[in-house]
Amino acid sequence: MIFYIIIFTALVILATLEFLRRKYKIDDITKKSRELINKYNETRDEKVLMEVVNMQKAFFQYFLLTSIIVTVPIFYVISLAHPNFEQIDNTTIKLPDIYKNHKFAVYYDKEFLGFYTSNENSLVILDREISKENLKFELVIIKLPFKLPLFNKDWLSTFGSYLLIYMLLSLAFSVAKRIYKLIYKTRT
Repeated sequence: MIFYIIIFTALVILATLEFLRRKYKIDDITKKSRELINKYNETRDEKVLMEVVNMQKAFFQYFLLTSIIVTVPIFYVISLAHPNFEQIDNTTIKLPDIYKNHKFAVYYDKEFLGFYTSNENSLVILDREISKENLKFELVIIKLPFKLPLFNKDWLSTFGSYLLIYMLLSLAFSVAKRIYKLIYKTRT
């Protein structure tokens, strides 16, 4: 479930950024401002400079909107990584229902206890007795076939998975857009 939330979040952000890019005509603004800056460097005309400033205002609005659109969902994705939990007894932990059938890396007193999977009732049953104070859960979204050297982990939590999925979707979207442009240009 959380994997799908991450994919959906990445798709919505990509679509929104593309919509804003077209709405603000960023490609046109970039080309035209380069031309106007070159023209201003040659002529030193104040009217040309005012046109550049007006274009940069639109670009700045685009920058502010995209910054908000990208950062707000990231906080939500990060908040999914460490669930709130309720300790039922010394070995059983109850998680929120959104974490049904998910895999977790469990730490107790900063010691890695292992990977545990929650069941249909969002319960995690641990191998040993613990107390709630020193217990930490990290949601495992993607298991990797190698260890990440900097983190010494072979899995990604929500934020790492989000970044990987976002980059892959962005790459696929860019390739599809280029193929579409190539096909469209050859037909006309």
